[in-house]
Amino acid sequence: MAEGGAAAPYVLLGVMSNPTKPVLREQWREWSGRFATAGRQVHVRYVFGETIYKPHVDPAQRTEALLASAAGGKAEADLLFVEGRERLPHVGVVTEKSGTFWRAAVAIDAHARWFCKCDDDTLVHLDRLHATLRYIEGKHRGLPVYFGHMKWRGWDVGRRFQACGGTWGDAPKTAEDILHGGVLHGATRYPSCPHAAGPYAYMSGGMVCMSRPLAQRMHDDRHFAAFLRDARARNTHGVPCKRPRACAAQPEATHMWHHEDAGVGYNVFRAVVAQNASMAYIPVPAHYNDPGIIERSSPLDANDQYWSTRAIFTHGIKTRAHYRTLQQRWNLSRPQAAHDLRCYPCDQLPPGTNKHYGHWAWARVPCPGTHDGDVEAAGVGRWCHVEPREHFTCCTFPWDIPADIKAEAKARLRDAKPRAARRGMKRVG
Repeated sequence: MAEGGAAAPYVLLGVMSNPTKPVLREQWREWSGRFATAGRQVHVRYVFGETIYKPHVDPAQRTEALLASAAGGKAEADLLFVEGRERLPHVGVVTEKSGTFWRAAVAIDAHARWFCKCDDDTLVHLDRLHATLRYIEGKHRGLPVYFGHMKWRGWDVGRRFQACGGTWGDAPKTAEDILHGGVLHGATRYPSCPHAAGPYAYMSGGMVCMSRPLAQRMHDDRHFAAFLRDARARNTHGVPCKRPRACAAQPEATHMWHHEDAGVGYNVFRAVVAQNASMAYIPVPAHYNDPGIIERSSPLDANDQYWSTRAIFTHGIKTRAHYRTLQQRWNLSRPQAAHDLRCYPCDQLPPGTNKHYGHWAWARVPCPGTHDGDVEAAGVGRWCHVEPREHFTCCTFPWDIPADIKAEAKARLRDAKPRAARRGMKRVG
Protein backbone atom coordinates (compact mmCIF):
# COMPACT_ATOMS: atom_id res chain seq x y z
CA MET A 1 0.00 0.00 0.00
CA ALA A 2 1.26 3.49 -0.79
CA GLU A 3 2.21 5.77 2.06
CA GLY A 4 -0.76 7.79 3.25
CA GLY A 5 -3.36 5.14 2.42
CA ALA A 6 -4.73 3.37 -0.64
CA ALA A 7 -5.79 6.63 -2.29
CA ALA A 8 -2.36 8.25 -1.89
CA PRO A 9 0.21 7.39 -4.57
CA TYR A 10 3.90 7.09 -3.96
CA VAL A 11 4.41 8.53 -7.47
CA LEU A 12 2.23 11.04 -9.32
CA LEU A 13 2.95 10.81 -13.07
CA GLY A 14 1.61 13.60 -15.25
CA VAL A 15 1.37 12.70 -18.95
CA MET A 16 1.42 15.87 -21.06
CA SER A 17 -1.51 15.18 -23.37
CA ASN A 18 -2.71 16.65 -26.64
CA PRO A 19 -6.46 17.38 -26.66
CA THR A 20 -6.64 16.53 -30.38
CA LYS A 21 -4.93 13.11 -30.03
CA PRO A 22 -7.14 10.91 -27.85
CA VAL A 23 -5.58 7.80 -29.40
CA LEU A 24 -2.37 8.39 -27.43
CA ARG A 25 -4.34 8.62 -24.17
CA GLU A 26 -6.18 5.40 -24.96
CA GLN A 27 -2.85 3.80 -25.81
CA TRP A 28 -1.45 4.97 -22.47
CA ARG A 29 -4.43 3.64 -20.53
CA GLU A 30 -4.04 0.26 -22.22
CA TRP A 31 -0.33 0.27 -21.48
CA SER A 32 -0.66 1.23 -17.81
CA GLY A 33 -3.02 -1.70 -17.26
CA ARG A 34 -0.03 -4.04 -17.62
CA PHE A 35 1.53 -2.92 -14.35
CA ALA A 36 0.66 -3.88 -10.78
CA THR A 37 1.56 -0.43 -9.43
CA ALA A 38 -0.76 1.48 -11.80
CA GLY A 39 -3.54 3.19 -9.88
CA ARG A 40 -1.99 2.18 -6.58
CA GLN A 41 1.61 3.22 -5.97
CA VAL A 42 1.71 5.12 -9.27
CA HIS A 43 -1.16 7.43 -10.26
CA VAL A 44 -1.22 8.44 -13.93
CA ARG A 45 -2.97 11.71 -14.75
CA TYR A 46 -3.33 13.22 -18.24
CA VAL A 47 -2.36 16.89 -18.06
CA PHE A 48 -3.94 19.70 -20.10
CA GLY A 49 -3.75 23.46 -20.11
CA GLU A 50 -7.03 24.99 -18.98
CA THR A 51 -7.69 26.89 -22.20
CA ILE A 52 -7.16 26.59 -25.95
CA TYR A 53 -5.14 29.39 -27.53
CA LYS A 54 -6.79 30.93 -30.58
CA PRO A 55 -5.51 34.25 -31.93
CA HIS A 56 -7.89 37.19 -31.53
CA VAL A 57 -10.57 35.05 -29.86
CA ASP A 58 -11.86 36.05 -26.44
CA PRO A 59 -12.97 34.47 -24.19
CA ALA A 60 -10.69 31.50 -24.72
CA GLN A 61 -12.25 28.08 -25.22
CA ARG A 62 -12.04 25.82 -22.15
CA THR A 63 -10.13 22.59 -22.80
CA GLU A 64 -12.34 20.64 -20.41
CA ALA A 65 -15.44 21.56 -22.39
CA LEU A 66 -13.76 20.57 -25.67
CA LEU A 67 -12.77 17.15 -24.31
CA ALA A 68 -16.20 16.55 -22.76
CA SER A 69 -17.86 17.37 -26.07
CA ALA A 70 -15.54 14.97 -27.93
CA ALA A 71 -16.32 12.24 -25.38
CA GLY A 72 -20.07 12.65 -25.74
CA GLY A 73 -20.42 14.59 -22.52
CA LYS A 74 -18.69 11.95 -20.38
CA ALA A 75 -16.21 13.15 -17.76
CA GLU A 76 -12.87 11.33 -17.67
CA ALA A 77 -11.71 10.99 -14.07
CA ASP A 78 -7.98 10.73 -14.85
CA LEU A 79 -7.64 14.18 -16.48
CA LEU A 80 -5.80 17.04 -14.78
CA PHE A 81 -6.22 20.68 -15.83
CA VAL A 82 -3.54 23.21 -14.91
CA GLU A 83 -3.01 26.89 -15.68
CA GLY A 84 -1.72 27.20 -19.23
CA ARG A 85 -2.80 27.18 -22.86
CA GLU A 86 -3.00 24.43 -25.43
CA ARG A 87 -1.96 24.96 -29.08
CA LEU A 88 0.74 27.55 -28.46
CA PRO A 89 2.09 28.85 -31.79
CA HIS A 90 5.59 27.44 -31.43
CA VAL A 91 7.44 24.17 -30.97
CA GLY A 92 7.31 24.38 -27.15
CA VAL A 93 3.63 23.50 -27.00
CA VAL A 94 3.82 22.04 -23.46
CA THR A 95 5.88 24.79 -21.82
CA GLU A 96 3.06 26.52 -19.96
CA LYS A 97 1.31 23.43 -18.65
CA SER A 98 4.57 21.64 -17.89
CA GLY A 99 5.92 24.61 -15.94
CA THR A 100 2.66 24.98 -14.02
CA PHE A 101 2.57 21.24 -13.30
CA TRP A 102 6.02 21.41 -11.70
CA ARG A 103 5.20 24.49 -9.66
CA ALA A 104 1.85 23.06 -8.47
CA ALA A 105 2.86 19.39 -8.08
CA VAL A 106 3.12 19.30 -4.28
CA ALA A 107 -0.32 20.93 -4.00
CA ILE A 108 -1.89 18.57 -6.56
CA ASP A 109 -1.16 15.60 -4.32
CA ALA A 110 -0.22 16.15 -0.68
CA HIS A 111 0.95 12.58 -0.09
CA ALA A 112 3.01 11.59 -3.15
CA ARG A 113 6.74 11.24 -2.49
CA TRP A 114 7.72 11.69 -6.16
CA PHE A 115 6.37 13.72 -9.05
CA CYS A 116 7.11 12.72 -12.63
CA LYS A 117 6.26 14.17 -16.01
CA CYS A 118 6.38 12.54 -19.44
CA ASP A 119 5.17 13.20 -22.96
CA ASP A 120 2.20 11.26 -24.31
CA ASP A 121 4.45 9.51 -26.87
CA THR A 122 6.63 8.17 -24.02
CA LEU A 123 5.59 4.91 -22.38
CA VAL A 124 6.94 4.21 -18.90
CA HIS A 125 7.61 0.87 -17.17
CA LEU A 126 5.55 1.87 -14.12
CA ASP A 127 6.61 -1.00 -11.84
CA ARG A 128 10.27 -0.37 -12.57
CA LEU A 129 9.87 3.39 -12.11
CA HIS A 130 8.24 2.83 -8.73
CA ALA A 131 10.92 0.36 -7.59
CA THR A 132 13.78 2.59 -8.77
CA LEU A 133 12.44 5.69 -7.02
CA ARG A 134 11.92 3.78 -3.79
CA TYR A 135 15.51 2.56 -4.00
CA ILE A 136 16.78 6.11 -4.65
CA GLU A 137 14.82 7.50 -1.71
CA GLY A 138 16.34 4.83 0.51
CA LYS A 139 19.75 6.20 -0.46
CA HIS A 140 18.83 9.91 -0.41
CA ARG A 141 15.90 10.29 1.97
CA GLY A 142 14.98 13.93 2.45
CA LEU A 143 17.40 15.20 -0.22
CA PRO A 144 16.12 16.98 -3.34
CA VAL A 145 16.62 14.64 -6.31
CA TYR A 146 16.31 15.36 -10.04
CA PHE A 147 15.94 12.11 -12.04
CA GLY A 148 15.76 11.50 -15.80
CA HIS A 149 17.72 11.41 -19.05
CA MET A 150 20.55 13.81 -18.24
CA LYS A 151 21.92 16.44 -20.66
CA TRP A 152 23.73 19.80 -20.42
CA ARG A 153 22.85 23.35 -21.43
CA GLY A 154 23.41 27.06 -20.90
CA TRP A 155 20.48 29.45 -20.46
CA ASP A 156 20.24 33.05 -21.71
CA VAL A 157 19.06 35.05 -18.71
CA GLY A 158 17.37 38.44 -18.58
CA ARG A 159 14.01 37.08 -19.77
CA ARG A 160 15.42 35.94 -23.11
CA PHE A 161 13.86 32.43 -22.87
CA GLN A 162 16.57 30.82 -24.97
CA ALA A 163 18.97 27.91 -24.41
CA CYS A 164 22.54 28.39 -25.63
CA GLY A 165 25.32 25.82 -25.89
CA GLY A 166 25.28 22.19 -24.91
CA THR A 167 22.65 19.86 -26.38
CA TRP A 168 24.69 16.64 -26.82
CA GLY A 169 27.92 17.81 -25.15
CA ASP A 170 29.09 17.08 -21.60
CA ALA A 171 29.77 19.72 -18.91
CA PRO A 172 33.25 20.84 -20.14
CA LYS A 173 32.01 20.98 -23.75
CA THR A 174 28.99 23.08 -22.72
CA ALA A 175 31.21 25.44 -20.72
CA GLU A 176 33.39 25.86 -23.83
CA ASP A 177 30.25 26.59 -25.88
CA ILE A 178 29.15 29.29 -23.44
CA LEU A 179 32.52 31.01 -23.19
CA HIS A 180 33.91 30.61 -26.71
CA GLY A 181 31.23 29.16 -29.00
CA GLY A 182 31.22 25.75 -30.60
CA VAL A 183 30.46 23.61 -33.63
CA LEU A 184 26.85 23.35 -34.76
CA HIS A 185 27.02 21.01 -37.77
CA GLY A 186 30.23 19.81 -39.37
CA ALA A 187 32.50 22.85 -39.62
CA THR A 188 29.76 25.42 -39.00
CA ARG A 189 30.42 27.34 -35.79
CA TYR A 190 28.11 29.29 -33.55
CA PRO A 191 29.16 32.22 -31.35
CA SER A 192 29.71 32.33 -27.60
CA CYS A 193 26.82 32.87 -25.19
CA PRO A 194 27.54 36.13 -23.32
CA HIS A 195 24.09 36.12 -21.70
CA ALA A 196 24.08 32.45 -20.64
CA ALA A 197 24.20 31.05 -17.14
CA GLY A 198 25.54 27.55 -16.72
CA PRO A 199 26.60 25.06 -17.73
CA TYR A 200 23.99 23.08 -15.85
CA ALA A 201 22.56 19.59 -16.08
CA TYR A 202 18.91 19.13 -16.97
CA MET A 203 16.63 16.19 -17.62
CA SER A 204 15.26 15.70 -21.11
CA GLY A 205 11.50 16.22 -21.29
CA GLY A 206 10.56 12.72 -22.45
CA MET A 207 10.41 11.49 -18.84
CA VAL A 208 11.65 13.33 -15.74
CA CYS A 209 11.00 13.15 -11.98
CA MET A 210 11.53 15.30 -8.91
CA SER A 211 11.48 14.10 -5.33
CA ARG A 212 9.04 15.88 -3.03
CA PRO A 213 11.78 18.05 -1.43
CA LEU A 214 12.82 19.34 -4.87
CA ALA A 215 9.23 19.84 -6.04
CA GLN A 216 8.61 21.77 -2.83
CA ARG A 217 11.56 24.06 -3.63
CA MET A 218 10.12 24.75 -7.08
CA HIS A 219 6.71 25.45 -5.55
CA ASP A 220 8.22 27.98 -3.13
CA ASP A 221 10.66 29.64 -5.55
CA ARG A 222 9.58 33.21 -6.37
CA HIS A 223 11.92 33.39 -9.36
CA PHE A 224 10.27 30.34 -10.94
CA ALA A 225 6.85 31.93 -10.43
CA ALA A 226 8.08 35.12 -12.15
CA PHE A 227 9.65 33.06 -14.95
CA LEU A 228 6.29 31.39 -15.65
CA ARG A 229 4.41 34.71 -15.59
CA ASP A 230 6.89 36.30 -18.01
CA ALA A 231 6.77 33.28 -20.32
CA ARG A 232 2.98 33.37 -20.45
CA ALA A 233 3.04 37.10 -21.24
CA ARG A 234 5.18 36.57 -24.33
CA ASN A 235 4.47 32.96 -25.41
CA THR A 236 2.21 34.13 -28.23
CA HIS A 237 4.04 37.32 -29.26
CA GLY A 238 6.53 35.90 -31.73
CA VAL A 239 6.07 34.53 -35.23
CA PRO A 240 4.62 31.00 -35.21
CA CYS A 241 7.49 28.50 -35.53
CA LYS A 242 7.49 24.72 -35.47
CA ARG A 243 11.25 24.09 -35.50
CA PRO A 244 13.66 25.05 -32.68
CA ARG A 245 16.10 26.77 -35.02
CA ALA A 246 13.36 28.94 -36.53
CA CYS A 247 12.13 29.88 -33.05
CA ALA A 248 15.65 30.71 -31.87
CA ALA A 249 16.27 32.95 -34.91
CA GLN A 250 13.62 35.43 -33.81
CA PRO A 251 14.62 38.71 -32.10
CA GLU A 252 15.31 38.43 -28.37
CA ALA A 253 12.41 40.73 -27.58
CA THR A 254 9.95 38.21 -29.04
CA HIS A 255 11.57 34.94 -27.99
CA MET A 256 8.95 32.52 -26.78
CA TRP A 257 9.76 29.76 -24.28
CA HIS A 258 10.23 26.80 -26.60
CA HIS A 259 13.02 24.87 -24.77
CA GLU A 260 10.67 23.38 -22.20
CA ASP A 261 12.99 20.89 -20.49
CA ALA A 262 16.07 23.17 -20.56
CA GLY A 263 14.01 26.02 -19.07
CA VAL A 264 12.77 23.87 -16.20
CA GLY A 265 16.30 22.54 -15.67
CA TYR A 266 17.72 26.05 -15.51
CA ASN A 267 15.22 27.00 -12.82
CA VAL A 268 16.11 23.89 -10.81
CA PHE A 269 19.84 24.70 -11.04
CA ARG A 270 19.32 28.39 -10.25
CA ALA A 271 16.98 27.74 -7.31
CA VAL A 272 19.38 25.32 -5.60
CA VAL A 273 22.30 27.75 -5.95
CA ALA A 274 20.25 30.79 -4.90
CA GLN A 275 19.01 29.01 -1.79
CA ASN A 276 22.52 27.71 -0.97
CA ALA A 277 21.00 24.23 -0.94
CA SER A 278 22.03 20.75 -2.09
CA MET A 279 20.63 18.36 -4.69
CA ALA A 280 21.45 15.08 -6.44
CA TYR A 281 21.35 14.59 -10.21
CA ILE A 282 20.50 10.96 -10.94
CA PRO A 283 20.23 9.70 -14.54
CA VAL A 284 17.84 6.87 -15.36
CA PRO A 285 19.50 3.41 -15.41
CA ALA A 286 18.51 3.13 -19.09
CA HIS A 287 15.87 4.17 -21.62
CA TYR A 288 15.02 3.69 -25.30
CA ASN A 289 14.79 6.56 -27.77
CA ASP A 290 12.45 4.57 -30.01
CA PRO A 291 10.88 1.08 -30.12
CA GLY A 292 13.06 -0.09 -33.02
CA ILE A 293 16.10 -0.58 -30.80
CA ILE A 294 14.45 -2.73 -28.12
CA GLU A 295 15.81 -6.30 -27.89
CA ARG A 296 16.84 -6.12 -31.53
CA SER A 297 19.47 -8.88 -31.55
CA SER A 298 18.50 -12.40 -32.55
CA PRO A 299 19.39 -14.47 -30.67
CA LEU A 300 19.17 -11.96 -27.84
CA ASP A 301 22.68 -10.94 -26.76
CA ALA A 302 23.80 -9.96 -23.26
CA ASN A 303 23.82 -6.21 -23.96
CA ASP A 304 20.26 -6.20 -25.29
CA GLN A 305 18.96 -8.32 -22.44
CA TYR A 306 20.63 -6.24 -19.76
CA TRP A 307 19.50 -2.97 -21.36
CA SER A 308 15.96 -4.33 -21.38
CA THR A 309 16.12 -5.16 -17.66
CA ARG A 310 17.27 -1.61 -16.83
CA ALA A 311 15.14 0.56 -19.13
CA ILE A 312 12.58 2.83 -17.45
CA PHE A 313 10.85 4.27 -20.53
CA THR A 314 10.62 4.30 -24.29
CA HIS A 315 10.18 7.50 -26.28
CA GLY A 316 8.69 8.06 -29.74
CA ILE A 317 5.57 5.86 -29.58
CA LYS A 318 3.54 8.06 -31.92
CA THR A 319 1.54 5.49 -33.93
CA ARG A 320 -0.17 2.14 -33.44
CA ALA A 321 2.64 0.58 -35.48
CA HIS A 322 5.18 1.92 -32.98
CA TYR A 323 3.04 0.57 -30.15
CA ARG A 324 2.84 -2.90 -31.71
CA THR A 325 6.62 -2.93 -32.15
CA LEU A 326 7.01 -2.00 -28.48
CA GLN A 327 4.65 -4.77 -27.39
CA GLN A 328 6.47 -7.35 -29.51
CA ARG A 329 9.99 -6.39 -28.50
CA TRP A 330 9.95 -5.30 -24.89
CA ASN A 331 9.65 -8.31 -22.61
CA LEU A 332 8.21 -6.62 -19.52
CA SER A 333 8.42 -9.79 -17.44
CA ARG A 334 12.22 -9.81 -17.31
CA PRO A 335 13.46 -9.33 -13.72
CA GLN A 336 14.72 -5.84 -13.05
CA ALA A 337 18.49 -5.45 -13.01
CA ALA A 338 19.96 -5.04 -9.53
CA HIS A 339 20.42 -1.44 -8.45
CA ASP A 340 23.90 -0.19 -7.62
CA LEU A 341 23.72 3.58 -7.39
CA ARG A 342 27.08 5.31 -7.03
CA CYS A 343 27.33 9.00 -6.14
CA TYR A 344 30.20 11.49 -5.97
CA PRO A 345 30.85 15.27 -6.05
CA CYS A 346 29.92 16.56 -9.50
CA ASP A 347 33.43 17.82 -10.27
CA GLN A 348 34.67 14.23 -10.17
CA LEU A 349 34.38 11.50 -12.80
CA PRO A 350 35.22 8.06 -11.38
CA PRO A 351 36.97 5.59 -13.72
CA GLY A 352 34.55 3.88 -16.08
CA THR A 353 31.84 6.52 -15.57
CA ASN A 354 30.06 8.01 -18.58
CA LYS A 355 31.55 11.47 -19.15
CA HIS A 356 28.05 13.02 -19.19
CA TYR A 357 27.60 12.24 -15.48
CA GLY A 358 30.32 14.38 -13.90
CA HIS A 359 33.50 16.38 -14.53
CA TRP A 360 31.48 19.55 -13.81
CA ALA A 361 33.99 21.90 -12.21
CA TRP A 362 32.68 25.35 -13.16
CA ALA A 363 29.46 27.26 -13.68
CA ARG A 364 28.15 30.80 -13.39
CA VAL A 365 24.90 32.49 -12.41
CA PRO A 366 23.89 36.17 -12.48
CA CYS A 367 24.96 37.87 -9.26
CA PRO A 368 22.08 38.65 -6.88
CA GLY A 369 20.22 41.84 -7.68
CA THR A 370 18.13 44.06 -5.45
CA HIS A 371 14.77 43.69 -7.16
CA ASP A 372 12.68 41.45 -4.91
CA GLY A 373 15.22 38.64 -4.99
CA ASP A 374 15.30 38.47 -8.79
CA VAL A 375 18.87 37.43 -9.57
CA GLU A 376 18.48 38.53 -13.19
CA ALA A 377 17.62 42.14 -12.33
CA ALA A 378 21.28 43.00 -11.70
CA GLY A 379 21.89 42.92 -15.43
CA VAL A 380 23.94 40.77 -17.78
CA GLY A 381 27.67 40.85 -17.18
CA ARG A 382 27.58 40.57 -13.40
CA TRP A 383 28.35 36.88 -13.13
CA CYS A 384 29.02 35.01 -9.92
CA HIS A 385 31.14 31.87 -9.96
CA VAL A 386 29.58 28.59 -8.84
CA GLU A 387 31.53 25.56 -7.65
CA PRO A 388 29.13 22.71 -8.48
CA ARG A 389 30.55 20.38 -5.82
CA GLU A 390 29.32 22.78 -3.13
CA HIS A 391 25.68 22.22 -4.14
CA PHE A 392 25.37 19.16 -6.36
CA THR A 393 25.98 15.44 -6.13
CA CYS A 394 26.17 13.43 -9.35
CA CYS A 395 25.20 9.79 -9.50
CA THR A 396 25.12 6.93 -11.97
CA PHE A 397 23.97 3.34 -12.28
CA PRO A 398 27.12 1.55 -13.56
CA TRP A 399 26.91 -0.72 -16.56
CA ASP A 400 27.95 -4.12 -15.20
CA ILE A 401 26.39 -7.07 -17.02
CA PRO A 402 25.92 -9.92 -14.51
CA ALA A 403 27.59 -13.26 -15.20
CA ASP A 404 24.26 -15.13 -15.38
CA ILE A 405 22.98 -12.87 -18.20
CA LYS A 406 26.24 -13.35 -20.11
CA ALA A 407 25.92 -17.12 -19.67
CA GLU A 408 22.29 -17.13 -20.87
CA ALA A 409 23.24 -15.13 -23.96
CA LYS A 410 26.10 -17.51 -24.79
CA ALA A 411 23.75 -20.47 -24.43
CA ARG A 412 21.23 -18.88 -26.80
CA LEU A 413 23.96 -18.25 -29.36
CA ARG A 414 25.21 -21.82 -29.00
CA ASP A 415 21.69 -23.22 -29.52
CA ALA A 416 21.09 -20.96 -32.52
CA LYS A 417 24.20 -22.05 -34.43
CA PRO A 418 23.14 -25.69 -35.04
CA ARG A 419 19.74 -24.50 -36.28
CA ALA A 420 21.37 -22.06 -38.66
CA ALA A 421 23.72 -24.77 -39.88
CA ARG A 422 20.81 -27.12 -40.53
CA ARG A 423 18.95 -24.46 -42.50
CA GLY A 424 22.07 -23.98 -44.63
CA MET A 425 22.55 -27.70 -45.47
CA LYS A 426 21.90 -28.84 -49.02
CA ARG A 427 20.18 -32.13 -49.79
CA VAL A 428 22.50 -34.56 -51.57
CA GLY A 429 21.26 -37.15 -54.07
